[in-house]
Amino acid sequence: MSREAGIERVAGGERPRSVLVASLGGSAVVADVLELLAEPGSPVPVSVPTQRAAAGLVGPLDLVVAVSLSGRAPGPLAVAAEAARRGAAIPHGGRR
Repeated sequence: MSREAGIERVAGGERPRSVLVASLGGSAVVADVLELLAEPGSPVPVSVPTQRAAAGLVGPLDLVVAVSLSGRAPGPLAVAAEAARRGAAIPHGGRR
């Protein structure tokens, strides 16, 4: 599934140190499900930190996924912008 989503391309073919999922409101369900599915056997920690905590946790070895149903939620977008500024990998998706 990660291959279909292009995660290898985003992470430069390397395994990220961690995956942080930024979400807000209704999109938080997506983050919670991802965290639950990945947790049992994931070799990479998946976390859903608060917006303030996320900004201080990310760096160039991390993968940050911002989830917003509208694509305009200020919280996840702010986390993504700060993560990009700090050098974290940010997948660019969109509506299908």
